[in-house]
Amino acid sequence: MRATQDELVQAAKLAVVGQTMTTLAHEINQPLNALSMYLFTARHAVEKQQPEAATLALTKADGLIGRMDAIIRMLRQFTRRTEQDSPSQPVDLRQSLLAALGVAGPSPPTVAGGTAATGRCAKRVR
Repeated sequence: MRATQDELVQAAKLAVVGQTMTTLAHEINQPLNALSMYLFTARHAVEKQQPEAATLALTKADGLIGRMDAIIRMLRQFTRRTEQDSPSQPVDLRQSLLAALGVAGPSPPTVAGGTAATGRCAKRVR
C-alpha cells in the first residue's frame, strides 16, 4: 500500500513537471536573452575602454547565471524521490522563501531613494 502511494506521489510530481515545461523554458530563456545582452554590453564597454560599465554588465550577467542555476536545482530537487527512511531535517524558512522569491523573478524596481515601486500611482498634485 505504501509503495503504491509513493508511486502515485511521484507520478503526480512528474505530471506537474510535464505541465510546466513551457513555463520553465520561458524562465530559463528570459535570463539567457538578458545574459546575451549583458555580455554584448560588456564586450562593447571593453572596446570603448569603459571598465566600470564592463564590470557592471558582467556582475549583472553573473546574477542571471545564479538565477538559472537556482531554477535548475529547484527543479531537480522537486523531481527527486523522497526517502521515507531518511530523518527530517530542520529548514531555514527565511532562506527557503528568499530562494523561492529569487526563482519567481527579480524584485520590484526601485525609485530614487531606494523606495520599492508598488504599482500604485501617487496622488496628482496640482
